[in-house]
Amino acid sequence: LDSFSTEKIVPKISETPIPLVFIRAPLVMEITDSVDVLIKVDDKIVAVKENHMLATSFHPELTNNTAFHEYFLEMVMDHKRKKPE
Repeated sequence: LDSFSTEKIVPKISETPIPLVFIRAPLVMEITDSVDVLIKVDDKIVAVKENHMLATSFHPELTNNTAFHEYFLEMVMDHKRKKPE
């Protein structure tokens, strides 16, 4: 019922539009200063990052575009590099 697809540029992730597939996903309703909003669709927050955590309201795994997956993997690697042994 509320499912849809769109394409948007996500500046911290890709300079070209990324396909975004929404399937009745919840939205981020409020954030604190430590949260980085990665993208909004229709003025609604649909992707956020805080420290080494990433949350999206859409399903990047349902497209052939790997930009969000690559971004997430880089986040994991950065966190692992910074984590004390």
